[in-house]
Amino acid sequence: MALIKKLFILFGLIVLCFSCKQKNNNKPIIEMENKAKENGDREHKSILNGQKLFMTLCSSCHEPINSPTRDGFRMEGVLDRLPGGDYFEKFISDSDSLKKSGDSYSNYIDQSYQYDYEHKFKNILNYKEVEELRNYLSTASSR
Repeated sequence: MALIKKLFILFGLIVLCFSCKQKNNNKPIIEMENKAKENGDREHKSILNGQKLFMTLCSSCHEPINSPTRDGFRMEGVLDRLPGGDYFEKFISDSDSLKKSGDSYSNYIDQSYQYDYEHKFKNILNYKEVEELRNYLSTASSR
């Protein structure tokens, strides 16, 4: 059973890697490490894990924060733009369900960017990883 789960996760990552045009990442990890160290060891590890998740799962469609080049999918301040509560988790878990339910923010994103996207990380990311990704986005955006 564990092997099937690992294969499923690997397949999902492969699909994600090839689903969007790969972008060049010029952001040095050392900058993020220095910022993370200011926040203490536990949070430091969480932020670095979040950055690794972002680079693995998100950077094929989204530019890294503070990148010298920009696409239409800005990540700076993304957490401030989202509705509160657990919306971030819901949005990255299954954005298509939110759109189909008539969610105003996810439909606004759809109309604003006119780009067919789906975030389907429900079976890929666990709660801790979602929090690590949130910590990275929050810390990197505050630079």
